[in-house]
Amino acid sequence: MSFILLTNNEYDRARLRSAGLVNATHVEAVSSMRGFAADLLGAFGNKSDLLTKKTDDAIAAATQELIQRARAQFPAAVGVCDIRYNLSGINPEPNKSFILVCVSGTVLVPGTGARCGLRKKGKTVKNLRSVC
Repeated sequence: MSFILLTNNEYDRARLRSAGLVNATHVEAVSSMRGFAADLLGAFGNKSDLLTKKTDDAIAAATQELIQRARAQFPAAVGVCDIRYNLSGINPEPNKSFILVCVSGTVLVPGTGARCGLRKKGKTVKNLRSVC
């Protein structure tokens, strides 16, 4: 079975259950020449494939880190659902730029799916689940 990556929370609850949260962060340096070329092309209204490629590379690296961490923290992991990406551009100095990618998700492991939230018996709440 290949590793499952889902941006939503729709998975087969009859075969899989959620095990916990995993996150990863990746930082890519952007050379000043790449930034200059992107700015120059942008001034003329052109799309910059230079920064797009760098951003795509950063997202791919962060995703691979997420998979590695999921497998390290949960050896039975078969996937990650509810994946969320957060991208930031950082310019601490005029000639230095970075792309920061933070990614998180819920690890899926084989097993009977459990419903998240509260278990009720009658009208009173008996059990709170801390991990969905």
